[in-house]
Amino acid sequence: MLENFPFKSKIRSILLIYFGTLLVSLGINLFITNAKLVSGGLSGIALIIQYLYGLPAGYTVLVLNIPLLIFSFAFIDKKFTIYTIIGIFFLSINLILTDFCTNFLAIDDSLLLSVYGGFFTGLGNGIVFANHGCTGGIDILAAFIKKKKENASIGTISLFQNTIIVFIGALFFGVSSALLSLIAMFIASTMADRTIRGFGKRRLALIITDKDDEVCDAIMNDIKRGVTLLHGEGAYTHKKRNVIYCALALSEVPRVKHIIRSCDPYAFISILDANEIEGRGFNKSFIG
Repeated sequence: MLENFPFKSKIRSILLIYFGTLLVSLGINLFITNAKLVSGGLSGIALIIQYLYGLPAGYTVLVLNIPLLIFSFAFIDKKFTIYTIIGIFFLSINLILTDFCTNFLAIDDSLLLSVYGGFFTGLGNGIVFANHGCTGGIDILAAFIKKKKENASIGTISLFQNTIIVFIGALFFGVSSALLSLIAMFIASTMADRTIRGFGKRRLALIITDKDDEVCDAIMNDIKRGVTLLHGEGAYTHKKRNVIYCALALSEVPRVKHIIRSCDPYAFISILDANEIEGRGFNKSFIG
């Protein structure tokens, strides 16, 4: 299997980082630039320079990141810096290669362009981050601040920095452009988060019943899901009993609840949201 070979696993991560940066580049050149919007991070600064002076954003991203990469190598982490160099190189190359996509779509709806721009850039960044990559820029500064102050929130730091970039964009291109850029950034942030955590809706079931053997057999035979018995103890009665732990797909929850009630109408059932589940019976995520 691929995951048993570290070298192949790294190659897989690098390929996914490339694919992620390609999606980011398409999101910027197909949608963001068509609406004269800005994106987050140094890409946003590069787009402002592109709009004002015609210099392609890919070159600007590469040049602006050089001092930050030197800073990262010296003060943050060498492994982080290596993956960041890969991400920046791929992003710069893809921005240059997909530059022909600018004005490719004959769409005048700026809101629609901002929505799809945010979707593609967020999906791409999510794939990059999930595979330990980074597209550089503000993320380097955020990582440094986080290293110095453990209580600092990278999300808050990035939001503050991106707000400044949007404000600069508003000075040149108007308030409407800035507001639409914020919409694109919000969608991008949401998509990146969902990509990292996984799109599949999963649930965890915790079941306390006096008929644990019967319930376990029914779940394993009828739903074909594995179960784990956690040893618990009642705080008031100090009675030893098993707690059934089971990971489920969302569609399986009603069937499992019906099975449990059929075995024990008085069983205690707790269904919890699961951000991410990997393993036998569940698909592997984008994480390398």
